[in-house]
Amino acid sequence: MTSPLLVLAKIGAAILAVIFVGLMCPYANWLRRKIRAKVHGRVGPPWWQEYADLVKLLYKEDIMPATASRGFFTLMPALSFATAISLPILVFPIFYSLSDLILIAYGLLMVSVLLVLAGYASNNPYSIVGSRRALLSVLMYELPFVIVLISIFILTGTTNIFKIITWQANNGPIIMYLPLGAAAFIMCIPIKAILNPFSIATAETELMEGVLLEYSGKRLALLEFAHKMEFYILALLFAIIFTNLPWFTMSAMASNLSLACGWIIWIIFVAFIVVIVSSFTDALTARLQPYKAPKLYWIIATVLAAVNLIIICMLRLAGIV
Repeated sequence: MTSPLLVLAKIGAAILAVIFVGLMCPYANWLRRKIRAKVHGRVGPPWWQEYADLVKLLYKEDIMPATASRGFFTLMPALSFATAISLPILVFPIFYSLSDLILIAYGLLMVSVLLVLAGYASNNPYSIVGSRRALLSVLMYELPFVIVLISIFILTGTTNIFKIITWQANNGPIIMYLPLGAAAFIMCIPIKAILNPFSIATAETELMEGVLLEYSGKRLALLEFAHKMEFYILALLFAIIFTNLPWFTMSAMASNLSLACGWIIWIIFVAFIVVIVSSFTDALTARLQPYKAPKLYWIIATVLAAVNLIIICMLRLAGIV
């Protein structure tokens, strides 16, 4: 029977995880903007700009278009925000039954789908086109993303984050076994976070922010926060499921606070490397045309993920892993 003290400790850890990721995701987005600015020869915003923008939006006038579907126009940002703040609880190994790759994949998918529905709810032609492109993006990245998750399941025999961390502690980081799958996963980050070269859903010069065009005030703040949260969560997820080091076992971290803090620092470090790589990709590439993006992405990312899946299946059948 679980003790009440342990339950309270886990609830406290979950709250801290939400607060921590909530504070870090605007910083990660600022880092992306700063890198983009430096690459383009500009100064870029100060570190506090992302926080100030979110706070400012909370006090801005909240305008609803006359043509918008009133219920959905308000509901979609709220649901997107609620889904986003639940992601840190799923990604970090706090509750055994909740820390599962399948549940995390559904959570990430829901954030993207709710963004699509938010664009449709505004009934603006530009927003609707942006929503259609966002839906195309979902169809583009879900296949390689799911193939990578299947590869991890075949390799480790589980989708539970607790067991995946333990497996890596005993056998080494998963990135050594699935390098192509790790590359395909990193390719999923720009398209999920709507960054170049796959920023077809917002396309400022074409669609004037697309799905977000008609949103303002608190509703826009909720959508922007969910969008920033998704970007950083993907980086954290990559760090946890691909790069866990041998001495970071769940049993050791449960009894050693300093080791648990070391694991968190390592995960944050790797996550920011992923953020930096994605930021340079965003800064150094141009947005692809909508009809070219699927061809490039499906060919490269899906092939990488599928080849690694075939290799890991063959190694499993041969009893090598």
